[in-house]
Amino acid sequence: MGFSVDSKEVCANIAKVIEQQLPEAIKQALQESCQVVEAQAKVNAPVRDGQLVQSIKHEVDGNIGTIYSDVEYAPYVHTGTGLYSSMGTGRKEVPWRYKDAKGNWHTTSGQMPQPFLEDAMTQSKSEIEHIFKQYFK
Repeated sequence: MGFSVDSKEVCANIAKVIEQQLPEAIKQALQESCQVVEAQAKVNAPVRDGQLVQSIKHEVDGNIGTIYSDVEYAPYVHTGTGLYSSMGTGRKEVPWRYKDAKGNWHTTSGQMPQPFLEDAMTQSKSEIEHIFKQYFK
Protein backbone atom coordinates (compact mmCIF):
# COMPACT_ATOMS: atom_id res chain seq x y z
CA MET A 1 0.00 0.00 0.00
CA GLY A 2 1.34 3.42 -0.88
CA PHE A 3 0.41 6.89 -1.84
CA SER A 4 1.92 9.68 -3.82
CA VAL A 5 1.91 13.41 -3.32
CA ASP A 6 1.95 15.85 -6.17
CA SER A 7 4.02 18.75 -4.82
CA LYS A 8 2.73 21.11 -7.52
CA GLU A 9 -0.85 20.41 -6.45
CA VAL A 10 0.01 20.89 -2.76
CA CYS A 11 1.72 24.21 -3.51
CA ALA A 12 -1.22 25.32 -5.64
CA ASN A 13 -3.65 24.46 -2.83
CA ILE A 14 -1.54 26.30 -0.24
CA ALA A 15 -1.30 29.32 -2.53
CA LYS A 16 -5.08 29.29 -3.02
CA VAL A 17 -5.71 29.17 0.75
CA ILE A 18 -3.23 32.01 1.36
CA GLU A 19 -4.72 34.07 -1.46
CA GLN A 20 -8.21 33.68 -0.01
CA GLN A 21 -7.49 34.05 3.71
CA LEU A 22 -4.43 36.29 4.04
CA PRO A 23 -6.00 39.60 2.93
CA GLU A 24 -8.89 39.23 5.40
CA ALA A 25 -6.53 38.25 8.24
CA ILE A 26 -4.35 41.28 7.55
CA LYS A 27 -7.41 43.55 7.44
CA GLN A 28 -8.75 42.19 10.73
CA ALA A 29 -5.37 42.44 12.48
CA LEU A 30 -4.93 46.00 11.22
CA GLN A 31 -8.45 46.93 12.32
CA GLU A 32 -7.86 45.61 15.85
CA SER A 33 -4.42 47.21 16.04
CA CYS A 34 -5.76 50.58 14.93
CA GLN A 35 -8.50 50.39 17.56
CA VAL A 36 -5.86 49.78 20.24
CA VAL A 37 -3.73 52.73 19.10
CA GLU A 38 -6.78 55.00 18.73
CA ALA A 39 -7.87 54.22 22.29
CA GLN A 40 -4.36 54.90 23.64
CA ALA A 41 -4.11 58.16 21.67
CA LYS A 42 -7.36 59.32 23.29
CA VAL A 43 -5.89 58.56 26.72
CA ASN A 44 -2.71 60.45 25.77
CA ALA A 45 -4.49 63.55 24.44
CA PRO A 46 -3.89 66.56 26.70
CA VAL A 47 -7.60 67.16 27.35
CA ARG A 48 -9.63 63.96 27.63
CA ASP A 49 -13.07 65.36 26.95
CA GLY A 50 -12.49 68.00 24.29
CA GLN A 51 -12.74 68.33 20.55
CA LEU A 52 -9.28 66.84 19.98
CA VAL A 53 -10.13 63.55 21.73
CA GLN A 54 -13.43 63.28 19.89
CA SER A 55 -11.65 63.82 16.57
CA ILE A 56 -9.19 60.92 16.96
CA LYS A 57 -10.24 58.15 14.57
CA HIS A 58 -8.80 55.33 12.52
CA GLU A 59 -9.37 53.74 9.13
CA VAL A 60 -8.01 50.74 7.31
CA ASP A 61 -7.53 50.89 3.55
CA GLY A 62 -6.01 47.76 2.06
CA ASN A 63 -2.83 46.99 3.97
CA ILE A 64 -2.56 50.43 5.56
CA GLY A 65 -4.02 51.43 8.90
CA THR A 66 -4.17 55.13 9.78
CA ILE A 67 -4.88 56.77 13.12
CA TYR A 68 -5.50 60.50 12.81
CA SER A 69 -7.17 63.66 14.03
CA ASP A 70 -8.81 66.00 11.57
CA VAL A 71 -9.03 69.07 13.80
CA GLU A 72 -7.03 72.00 12.48
CA TYR A 73 -4.89 72.47 15.59
CA ALA A 74 -3.96 68.79 16.14
CA PRO A 75 -0.54 69.05 14.42
CA TYR A 76 0.38 72.01 16.64
CA VAL A 77 -0.52 70.08 19.79
CA HIS A 78 1.28 66.96 18.55
CA THR A 79 4.53 68.51 17.32
CA GLY A 80 4.61 71.74 19.33
CA THR A 81 5.11 75.27 18.08
CA GLY A 82 7.71 78.02 18.10
CA LEU A 83 11.01 77.19 19.75
CA TYR A 84 9.60 73.88 20.98
CA SER A 85 8.52 72.42 17.63
CA SER A 86 9.80 68.84 17.42
CA MET A 87 9.98 69.27 13.65
CA GLY A 88 12.30 72.29 13.91
CA THR A 89 9.87 74.34 11.84
CA GLY A 90 8.47 76.57 14.57
CA ARG A 91 8.66 80.34 14.68
CA LYS A 92 12.13 81.53 15.69
CA GLU A 93 11.25 85.20 16.25
CA VAL A 94 10.26 84.88 19.90
CA PRO A 95 8.51 85.83 21.95
CA TRP A 96 5.45 86.82 19.97
CA ARG A 97 2.14 88.24 21.02
CA TYR A 98 -1.38 87.35 19.97
CA LYS A 99 -4.90 88.37 20.87
CA ASP A 100 -7.40 85.65 21.81
CA ALA A 101 -11.10 85.56 20.90
CA LYS A 102 -11.97 87.52 24.07
CA GLY A 103 -9.58 90.33 23.18
CA ASN A 104 -6.92 89.42 25.73
CA TRP A 105 -3.26 89.67 24.73
CA HIS A 106 -0.80 86.83 25.38
CA THR A 107 2.96 86.47 24.96
CA THR A 108 4.52 83.11 24.10
CA SER A 109 7.64 81.43 22.76
CA GLY A 110 5.63 78.42 21.64
CA GLN A 111 3.99 75.28 22.93
CA MET A 112 5.78 72.11 23.99
CA PRO A 113 4.98 69.04 21.84
CA GLN A 114 2.47 66.54 23.18
CA PRO A 115 2.87 63.65 20.72
CA PHE A 116 -0.29 61.79 21.66
CA LEU A 117 -0.40 59.76 18.40
CA GLU A 118 3.29 58.88 18.21
CA ASP A 119 3.37 57.92 21.89
CA ALA A 120 0.25 55.77 21.41
CA MET A 121 2.03 53.78 18.69
CA THR A 122 5.06 53.23 20.91
CA GLN A 123 2.95 52.29 23.93
CA SER A 124 0.83 49.86 21.88
CA LYS A 125 3.68 48.06 20.12
CA SER A 126 3.61 44.86 22.18
CA GLU A 127 -0.19 44.63 21.98
CA ILE A 128 -0.06 45.10 18.19
CA GLU A 129 2.55 42.34 17.93
CA HIS A 130 0.30 40.08 20.02
CA ILE A 131 -2.69 40.80 17.75
CA PHE A 132 -0.75 39.92 14.60
CA LYS A 133 0.68 36.78 16.18
CA GLN A 134 -2.87 35.63 16.96
CA TYR A 135 -3.83 35.93 13.30
CA PHE A 136 -0.65 34.43 11.89
CA LYS A 137 0.28 31.64 14.27
